[in-house]
Amino acid sequence: MLKLYHHQTFIGTVSGVCANGFDMHGLIDFGPEAAPFKPIFEYFQKRERPSSEEPPFDEDLLWNWSMTDEAGKRQEVGLPGVFEESDGIHVMWRWL
Repeated sequence: MLKLYHHQTFIGTVSGVCANGFDMHGLIDFGPEAAPFKPIFEYFQKRERPSSEEPPFDEDLLWNWSMTDEAGKRQEVGLPGVFEESDGIHVMWRWL
């Protein structure tokens, strides 16, 4: 199981991790501190939005994401994509 972080803030636990092309994929179980980050995930989920729409978050949220393994080793990842499906909430990311 992996853990997703933004800076030092715990976002959630990721299970069922597998490769999906160049991306990694898993199911995420959000922790209580993840609530302020949900607008950024929802923003990037939208397939259609006006080009003039301003993002509803601070640009700092685009950077400083990481995953830790069971041993606590941290590795930087790009901004994760989160989307809901019938079997749960999925997360996709790329290792940097």
